[in-house]
Amino acid sequence: MLLILIFIDAGFGFFQEYKAEISLRKLTKYLRYYAKVIRNGNIIYIDTKYLVPGDIVLLEPGDRVPADLILLETENLEIDESVITGESFPVLKNANAVLHEQVPFQKMENMAFMGTLVKSGKGKGIVVLTGMKSSFGKIVGYIKAEEPITSLLLLELFL
Repeated sequence: MLLILIFIDAGFGFFQEYKAEISLRKLTKYLRYYAKVIRNGNIIYIDTKYLVPGDIVLLEPGDRVPADLILLETENLEIDESVITGESFPVLKNANAVLHEQVPFQKMENMAFMGTLVKSGKGKGIVVLTGMKSSFGKIVGYIKAEEPITSLLLLELFL
């Protein structure tokens, strides 16, 4: 009798998990991210999947950075890069930062990385990498390949 109850419970658990997975797939199909872009001198909102290198993106608090950007202008811009670096505090960005050749990607003050979140300030940047070519895309690629990575800090060796 106990075994039957365990199988019934497992069946309900599987069914609910299956329904949740289907719902999540449907939601992600409708979930779109938009970026505020300057094209032909006009400010427009476009779906991030249409961003191309060379587009100028405007960043404001609450925005998710849509691609890897070289920052052209910053005004007290702080970005939460925890999804990339694991750092728990927002990073102050500076478009005028002069970097040495061998700076690790976590220390690039004049870059904003795809998937990170703008916490405060404003910024303007030019798109240099999108999708799977971006820093975030490379991390996703490693996860999909199921290669064991002991630390995200090791990713700087690959970026």
